[in-house]
Amino acid sequence: MKHLLKRFVGMVLCVMALVSLTTTVAFATEIKDAPVNIHITDETGSFNGTLKVDFYNAKNSELVKSLELTKANSWGNDEGHKFELSTAYTYSLMFSGLDGVEIIDTMNRTAISTFQPQPLTNDLYWSLIAKKEAVDTNGNVTQQSDATALDRENVTVKDEEAEAVYEKFLEEVSFIADDETWYNKTGTNYHAMLEQYNETLSNGKPALNSKTYSSWFEKYVQDGTAEKFFELSKFERFLWTETYTRFAAKIHEDLNMNYADEASFRRNVMKVPIQLMNGNNKEAVIAAYEELAMWQYGYIKEHGYPFCFISNRSYMEEVQTVNPTTEPSDTTPSEKDEVQDVIDNELTEEEKAEVQKEDKGVWGDTLDILANNALTILIIVVLLVVVGIVYYIKSRKNVDDN
Repeated sequence: MKHLLKRFVGMVLCVMALVSLTTTVAFATEIKDAPVNIHITDETGSFNGTLKVDFYNAKNSELVKSLELTKANSWGNDEGHKFELSTAYTYSLMFSGLDGVEIIDTMNRTAISTFQPQPLTNDLYWSLIAKKEAVDTNGNVTQQSDATALDRENVTVKDEEAEAVYEKFLEEVSFIADDETWYNKTGTNYHAMLEQYNETLSNGKPALNSKTYSSWFEKYVQDGTAEKFFELSKFERFLWTETYTRFAAKIHEDLNMNYADEASFRRNVMKVPIQLMNGNNKEAVIAAYEELAMWQYGYIKEHGYPFCFISNRSYMEEVQTVNPTTEPSDTTPSEKDEVQDVIDNELTEEEKAEVQKEDKGVWGDTLDILANNALTILIIVVLLVVVGIVYYIKSRKNVDDN
């Protein structure tokens, strides 16, 4: 009987050691950096610009790597452009600097959107081609110029319903562009909403929100860059952010959570901008924003992505290089900065207390840690149990011998 028990204990220890080894090897393989080589062919024969490529974690939209490709370090040589990427992620790719050209997959002649590195080698073949007029699913030609928020003379209106919603919104909120109460903080508990779109607040502190908003503009607006964002007026930045890019960003953060139902949408998407709305006639501004936001909610529930009112086209027509994800993910650092910046600089003490009540607290964080390390904890527990059994057997044996 004792021999059988010893054999059983030995088998359990061997199995647990094998599981531990397998887990360690799998983890090491998962986070390994893999070589990547981009081979670009300039089919125009004349592109001399700088192509910027950003690799984002497709799960949470966090920027992982940025490349600046030129004729000298890429399409002007035969070796390609070599670098390394972690195999732990699937990447969404964003391109900028494509002045007069488009970039496509050389083999299948399609747009480049995502990339999953393989452990051993990754050769990517891309081509630069002359920019063509975009054609929607119905064969209609769409405009290629990026519209500013106020100058929309070149915008082709295809969705009359959306245009009516946007025009009504502008009628209600355009006055804040010249209303000083929406720019300057005039009291201890007074929020200056448009101040959030500056690079610094009036009190000299960095406006972390503007960094977030400019990154959204880069990701979800055709040919959008941070430089172009800050060339716009604060009111125009407000329009881009609160009528379009926030809705796109919240899809990439977590489509299922943020757009699960109306209550989730109001809590996770609409709450922050409404908290910041304070100035003359704020009730009318909030009501107009809620009407436009709820129209977006209905559009997103139907199509799976938002509508860009400013250019009067869908997200898929505005930016076709990033796909919405339904994978749950943690709040991205930039969005944490947005919430913290609001708490630190813009909320009253009562509002801060309300936010703290909603915080999940230390116990919630502890549960997350336990859940993420469940297998390791299980292995440790089983090993402790086995050690306890061995100790018990030896103790009984000593007693019997005595």
